[in-house]
Amino acid sequence: MRQYVSSDHPRAAGGTAGLRQTSTRRVKDLLRSEVRSGLAGRDAQFVEDYLVQALAASRTAVREALQMLAQEGLVSRERRNGTTVTRGVAQFPLDDILESGGERVTVQRLDQRSVPSTPLLRARLATQDETLGVVEHLFSTVDGPIGVRVAYYKLAYTQPEGWAECPDLRLAFHSVFGRPLDRIDSVIEAGVSEPKTSRLLGIPEGSPVLIREQLLVDDEGVPQEFTFAHYRADRVSFSSSTSAAYGSSPRPSSAVTTRSSAQRVERIELSE
Repeated sequence: MRQYVSSDHPRAAGGTAGLRQTSTRRVKDLLRSEVRSGLAGRDAQFVEDYLVQALAASRTAVREALQMLAQEGLVSRERRNGTTVTRGVAQFPLDDILESGGERVTVQRLDQRSVPSTPLLRARLATQDETLGVVEHLFSTVDGPIGVRVAYYKLAYTQPEGWAECPDLRLAFHSVFGRPLDRIDSVIEAGVSEPKTSRLLGIPEGSPVLIREQLLVDDEGVPQEFTFAHYRADRVSFSSSTSAAYGSSPRPSSAVTTRSSAQRVERIELSE
């Protein structure tokens, strides 16, 4: 964001207050995007006077936006020290479990066992097996847990004991199932956390979470893994690049549900 001098302000240029941003939501969106993208990293200062000019915003909108960011834990506000960025937002590609914004993510296995299959699981995994495997992992950054992921799979395959660091999803898939990952069907919904998930993620029960359901299919068209991941909505965002050229295929009508190799998904994010 460039530095604005006094003559850049709408009033100095002969404008009016009507040209200024008076929407708290718009100001918050801009500031949160700076934090998420890393333009405003940890320990960066948000100065109200500068933001009022740089964003051509009302002071009320700036103050309310900063207070909302403080409530989300992204910044701290102190009378003499001003507003300081205290943490970032983990950013995941829609089709991966490897964070793309520079945050180091660790993976801890919480559970692995055999479970009875259900009609839904048999349909998703295209199997008649009466018993399936399930493995659950906890994902954390330096700021603490951010997500928990459960994966259902056929017992013919063996899951590793653990990962030294968070793997690329395609490498992990090939390591477990011995074939290339060809397609990922993803659905993302907003939900609330139940008691166990709340304890794992360190959030109050009923807090907003992003729920990502995925079906992972190999290069022979065989579905191999069906997963559910619950992420803290205040610490995680999903993103994907979108090509403007869709050929004869229509553009997806929703950014929340996508059936592709994650090429056509808008950013999906939920904040408290």
